[in-house]
Amino acid sequence: MIQGNTMKYINLLKFLTILLLITETVSGQRRTRQTIHSTPPDGIRLIKSGTDWNDLSNVQRSRIIQYFNRCILPRWPGVATDPYATLFVWINTLKPIKNINEYASIMADPKYRAKFKVDLYVGTNGNDQSGNGSPQRPLATIQRAISAAKNGQVIGVAPGVYKGPGNHDINLNGKGVVIRSLAGPHHTILDCGQRRILAAVNNEPVGTKLIGFTIRNGFIRFAGDWSSDGLIRIRNASLEIACCVFEGNQGHSTYLTSHTALISAASNMEMSATNNSQEYQVKVHYCLIVRNKIGGGGNHRFYGHGGGFIIYNRDHGWTSKTLKLEVDHCTISENVLTASWGAEAFLSVIGGLGDKENRIQLSNSIIYGNKTPAITNHEVKAGAHASSIWNCKNAYSLSFYPPAKNSSLNGVGLMRVNPLLQKNFRLNPGSPAIDSGNPKNTQDPDGTRTDMGCFYFHKRRVVIHPNPRPGRHSKPNLPPLP
Repeated sequence: MIQGNTMKYINLLKFLTILLLITETVSGQRRTRQTIHSTPPDGIRLIKSGTDWNDLSNVQRSRIIQYFNRCILPRWPGVATDPYATLFVWINTLKPIKNINEYASIMADPKYRAKFKVDLYVGTNGNDQSGNGSPQRPLATIQRAISAAKNGQVIGVAPGVYKGPGNHDINLNGKGVVIRSLAGPHHTILDCGQRRILAAVNNEPVGTKLIGFTIRNGFIRFAGDWSSDGLIRIRNASLEIACCVFEGNQGHSTYLTSHTALISAASNMEMSATNNSQEYQVKVHYCLIVRNKIGGGGNHRFYGHGGGFIIYNRDHGWTSKTLKLEVDHCTISENVLTASWGAEAFLSVIGGLGDKENRIQLSNSIIYGNKTPAITNHEVKAGAHASSIWNCKNAYSLSFYPPAKNSSLNGVGLMRVNPLLQKNFRLNPGSPAIDSGNPKNTQDPDGTRTDMGCFYFHKRRVVIHPNPRPGRHSKPNLPPLP
């Protein structure tokens, strides 16, 4: 009897031991799965090193998506409502490259390569009174965010169309901030409502940036005598404008000697000794500037002349001796430059000071198909291809007609050919702008020599998403958005 009970206890102990082992094994497997899912997959490392999403294997992309769904999406600050689009917003924060690619969107500043840093949020659902700039309580206007920001902070603007006071006539107020969209220019639009776009006139430092917006419907009317103004006005300040689309903006001069531009920059006012030794940097790169209409003053042999420009670095009474203005990887096309008073005004796409050390530096850009109504002081030919460049240092750029007065006719890598642009201003196969940029520049994301213009021509095959989502998420494998 005692022996029989002993055997029962032994069997019960064995059963409990086996049950405990099974429980521990299952728990361990669960913990292992959790560890695997919470550890960044190898594909993340490849993206950070510059590998394109389309060049990852199906398995690598699937593991990245699993990691995103488990570890990133639940903590996402709520700036995107479409999980699929949010995935590519997040992926782009990891990438070290910057460009406008052939698929969809303009990519972000490379200094954000591994850290998605935003200090203040602006959203269409924000409120300037009750908002505090957090993802949950965003502000409503860019101007309010600038007022709340400190030097060096990043203002992130959520997708949407931004109108009204606070989103036009923006004043940077001397702050070195970065204003950048969270989803790129095709999804983040500044509609300026026939008002000025922005002013940087208070010694904004190097590092001040505007990144990733479509800017439209801006307007200025200018009547300055022998002076200049622009929809973006920069005086004694530094500003970097990157990955933006300018379309449908207008400037109009109402005085004979007025000079009007889309972007007007100058420094070192002659009548003031303040800041005349400080260096300023203005850079416009990876921008698409199309279908804008800028009207300058006019020309009179006794009373003087005015002019219309897209980018201009000259103003009466400003020497601009310490201003460095660079235009790089831009496509400038189908803009119209007009004179308000007679013919032979100064109408040039890019122009300004004639001093060799102060000339605008133009590189890796396409200037094609801009129009003027007649031959002007600095045009080689009027009409559909009036693409003059006046007083510039040119290198590795394409303009159908040769540079105009005082430009570097012997610049390296200059081309006078049709760039073969598509209707959306991307490069057609066989375009002479492909692989024709500065060979010393960083290669395009497809691993080839940099192309001219704001769009690069991708030479690799497009891979469709391995596991397309049903319904609205069933779409091709889109590239990451900024």
